[in-house]
Amino acid sequence: MASSNPTQQVKACLKDDAAYKANRKPIIQQIANGNRTYVTALIDTVKTTLKAKKEPAMSKFICLYFLKEAMDIKDPNLAEYLKDKLLKRLCDIAKSNPADVLGSKAGIIIFPFKPLTSQ
Repeated sequence: MASSNPTQQVKACLKDDAAYKANRKPIIQQIANGNRTYVTALIDTVKTTLKAKKEPAMSKFICLYFLKEAMDIKDPNLAEYLKDKLLKRLCDIAKSNPADVLGSKAGIIIFPFKPLTSQ
Protein backbone atom coordinates (compact mmCIF):
# COMPACT_ATOMS: atom_id res chain seq x y z
CA MET A 1 0.00 0.00 0.00
CA ALA A 2 1.70 3.17 -1.20
CA SER A 3 -0.22 5.90 0.63
CA SER A 4 0.24 6.63 4.31
CA ASN A 5 -3.05 8.54 4.47
CA PRO A 6 -5.65 6.22 6.09
CA THR A 7 -8.52 7.62 4.03
CA GLN A 8 -6.62 7.04 0.79
CA GLN A 9 -5.76 3.51 1.94
CA VAL A 10 -9.45 2.76 2.57
CA LYS A 11 -10.47 4.25 -0.78
CA ALA A 12 -7.84 2.12 -2.53
CA CYS A 13 -9.64 -0.97 -1.24
CA LEU A 14 -12.92 0.02 -2.87
CA LYS A 15 -11.80 -0.05 -6.50
CA ASP A 16 -12.53 -3.73 -7.03
CA ASP A 17 -12.36 -7.13 -5.38
CA ALA A 18 -8.66 -7.63 -6.12
CA ALA A 19 -7.77 -4.23 -4.63
CA TYR A 20 -9.83 -5.03 -1.54
CA LYS A 21 -8.09 -8.36 -1.01
CA ALA A 22 -4.66 -6.82 -1.59
CA ASN A 23 -5.06 -3.76 0.65
CA ARG A 24 -7.45 -4.58 3.49
CA LYS A 25 -5.18 -6.44 5.93
CA PRO A 26 -3.07 -3.48 7.14
CA ILE A 27 -6.21 -1.40 7.69
CA ILE A 28 -7.97 -4.17 9.61
CA GLN A 29 -4.80 -4.66 11.68
CA GLN A 30 -4.70 -0.94 12.55
CA ILE A 31 -8.36 -1.03 13.57
CA ALA A 32 -7.73 -4.15 15.67
CA ASN A 33 -4.88 -2.29 17.38
CA GLY A 34 -7.32 0.48 18.31
CA ASN A 35 -6.02 3.14 15.93
CA ARG A 36 -8.84 5.70 15.95
CA THR A 37 -7.52 7.43 12.82
CA TYR A 38 -8.21 4.31 10.78
CA VAL A 39 -11.60 3.84 12.43
CA THR A 40 -12.69 7.35 11.48
CA ALA A 41 -11.22 6.98 7.98
CA LEU A 42 -13.16 3.77 7.38
CA ILE A 43 -16.50 5.04 8.69
CA ASP A 44 -16.24 8.42 6.99
CA THR A 45 -15.39 6.70 3.70
CA VAL A 46 -18.29 4.27 4.11
CA LYS A 47 -20.66 7.15 4.77
CA THR A 48 -19.55 9.22 1.77
CA THR A 49 -19.42 6.19 -0.55
CA LEU A 50 -22.93 5.08 0.32
CA LYS A 51 -24.28 8.62 -0.15
CA ALA A 52 -22.59 9.14 -3.53
CA LYS A 53 -25.00 8.57 -6.39
CA LYS A 54 -22.23 8.06 -8.97
CA GLU A 55 -20.35 5.46 -6.92
CA PRO A 56 -20.53 2.00 -8.55
CA ALA A 57 -22.62 -0.65 -6.82
CA MET A 58 -19.56 -2.88 -6.39
CA SER A 59 -17.76 -0.14 -4.44
CA LYS A 60 -20.79 0.23 -2.17
CA PHE A 61 -20.93 -3.52 -1.63
CA ILE A 62 -17.20 -3.72 -0.84
CA CYS A 63 -17.65 -0.76 1.50
CA LEU A 64 -20.37 -2.51 3.47
CA TYR A 65 -18.41 -5.75 3.54
CA PHE A 66 -15.33 -3.87 4.77
CA LEU A 67 -17.42 -2.30 7.52
CA LYS A 68 -18.79 -5.72 8.48
CA GLU A 69 -15.28 -7.17 8.61
CA ALA A 70 -14.11 -4.30 10.80
CA MET A 71 -17.13 -4.70 13.10
CA ASP A 72 -16.25 -8.36 13.60
CA ILE A 73 -13.15 -7.15 15.46
CA LYS A 74 -15.42 -5.70 18.17
CA ASP A 75 -13.30 -2.59 18.63
CA PRO A 76 -14.99 -0.16 21.06
CA ASN A 77 -13.71 2.86 19.10
CA LEU A 78 -15.38 1.53 15.97
CA ALA A 79 -18.67 0.86 17.72
CA GLU A 80 -18.82 4.31 19.30
CA TYR A 81 -17.89 6.21 16.15
CA LEU A 82 -20.26 4.10 14.07
CA LYS A 83 -23.08 4.90 16.46
CA ASP A 84 -22.34 8.61 16.24
CA LYS A 85 -21.98 8.78 12.46
CA LEU A 86 -24.29 6.21 10.89
CA LEU A 87 -26.82 4.82 13.33
CA LYS A 88 -28.37 8.18 14.17
CA ARG A 89 -29.23 8.62 10.49
CA LEU A 90 -30.60 5.09 10.25
CA CYS A 91 -32.80 5.77 13.29
CA ASP A 92 -34.16 8.91 11.64
CA ILE A 93 -34.98 6.92 8.51
CA ALA A 94 -36.65 4.19 10.58
CA LYS A 95 -38.79 6.77 12.39
CA SER A 96 -40.02 8.32 9.15
CA ASN A 97 -43.29 7.27 7.58
CA PRO A 98 -42.59 4.90 4.65
CA ALA A 99 -45.55 6.35 2.76
CA ASP A 100 -43.86 9.77 2.78
CA VAL A 101 -40.75 8.30 1.23
CA LEU A 102 -42.13 5.53 -0.99
CA GLY A 103 -45.66 6.67 -1.74
CA SER A 104 -48.78 4.51 -1.73
CA LYS A 105 -46.90 1.31 -2.63
CA ALA A 106 -44.79 1.42 0.58
CA GLY A 107 -46.29 -1.71 2.10
CA ILE A 108 -45.85 -3.69 -1.08
CA ILE A 109 -42.22 -2.68 -1.42
CA ILE A 110 -41.35 -3.32 2.22
CA PHE A 111 -43.47 -6.48 2.64
CA PRO A 112 -43.87 -8.10 -0.79
CA PHE A 113 -45.49 -11.22 0.65
CA LYS A 114 -48.66 -12.02 2.51
CA PRO A 115 -48.32 -12.58 6.26
CA LEU A 116 -48.71 -16.13 7.48
CA THR A 117 -51.93 -16.90 9.25
CA SER A 118 -51.70 -18.57 12.63
CA GLN A 119 -53.14 -22.04 12.85
